[in-house]
Amino acid sequence: MVGIALVLLVAFAGCGARPIAAPASANLSDWTTLRAEHRATVEAAGESRRLRGLVAVARPDRLRLRAFGPGGLTLFDLIYRHGETTVLSALLGRADEKLQPILRGLGSDLAGLYNLQPQPAGRTVVPQNGHLLLRDSERTIELSEFRTIAGRAIPTRIQIDHPALAYRVTIEVVDVTLDSLLDPALFTPP
Repeated sequence: MVGIALVLLVAFAGCGARPIAAPASANLSDWTTLRAEHRATVEAAGESRRLRGLVAVARPDRLRLRAFGPGGLTLFDLIYRHGETTVLSALLGRADEKLQPILRGLGSDLAGLYNLQPQPAGRTVVPQNGHLLLRDSERTIELSEFRTIAGRAIPTRIQIDHPALAYRVTIEVVDVTLDSLLDPALFTPP
């Protein structure tokens, strides 16, 4: 099941600043755009894989994620816009039909993480032991190890549990940039 492990990736790893307390809300800060490089550990189908990804986010409702495997090979590329995830490409072979729902779920997971619109139905935010837990009917996202980046609280460790699609992703932020200019074409399917 290498395909499943290669398909799942997500967001965030440490940026060197001192840890701070978790913010009181899931808005996490007042940034408008975010670019980040992440390392992720993906657990699915009894396998665990480390992957690298790049994410671009434009609030209120756009996200782009590219995941990379060995040698910088693009494993998948997806866009989230206005509540819908579109898989632009995926190097999946015969496993493609099974993995499409997982990739779309991943797009929704990240949209929930970045507080994009529309908000998941039934979403709750629970502060717990210096972490924030974001919960809805499909997933639990745990945000921790907050750092101040450009004067804003950013989680540098994220864990996504998606029981319905049977995967868990642990994300570490490698690098993050806030409020830089992003080309709108980045969020438009070709």
